[in-house]
Amino acid sequence: MVMSAVFIPVGFMDGPVGIFYRQFSLTLAIAIVISGINALTLSPALCSMLLKPAKHVPDDEKGLVQKFFDGFNTRYDQLSGKYSGILKKIAGRQVVTFGMLGIFILATFGISSILPTGFIPTEDQGMIYVNITTPPGATVERTKVILDDVQAALLPLEEVETISTLAGYSLLTETAGASYGMGMINLVAWEDRAQSVNELILDYQDRVSHIAGAEIQFFLLQVFQDLVMPPVLKCDFLIKQEVL
Repeated sequence: MVMSAVFIPVGFMDGPVGIFYRQFSLTLAIAIVISGINALTLSPALCSMLLKPAKHVPDDEKGLVQKFFDGFNTRYDQLSGKYSGILKKIAGRQVVTFGMLGIFILATFGISSILPTGFIPTEDQGMIYVNITTPPGATVERTKVILDDVQAALLPLEEVETISTLAGYSLLTETAGASYGMGMINLVAWEDRAQSVNELILDYQDRVSHIAGAEIQFFLLQVFQDLVMPPVLKCDFLIKQEVL
């Protein structure tokens, strides 16, 4: 019951975390409840039926199954004895114990520095989004000029296939307004470019740093679809240029 009380609330979480862990938490909670019922009812009954007092049987009267279990128990006892002997030798030596502990700690930090640390790793979908925010009161024409400048700065690049822009809408805040603009940078196939989307975002930020009068944000957008929840948008690797 304690374990179920830990996992059941996870199934009511919202957002990407709830979507990913809902089925896991409910499945694990139900399995724990079934296991608890089995441990209190079926297992004791089976133990009383299967576990009988041991009877000595001569070797020549043992069947194949009994010989197999005898051999298994003999090998298991030998392995257990060797393991116990190793522990007795190591446990008394603090240098070996703390040395192994240090190795495991260093290995943990080394693996954590190599593996992705985000909840959901960034996927290279061949698309980079750009969001434009001009000062309040700016007209759509001014926002369109900024979008045209961004398009002119990036379109000549070899890895850029097409750029689609839209003035009057913010993809980040899902707000319509004259001072907002957005763009979608469609990249060529992965095998036709040497840089990842994260590296390209840093490069594009440098290329548009000369454009003044707007806040320019490059980011990646990932959509997670669930059967019972609306799509969840996740913005990752967001870089912005403040208004100059």
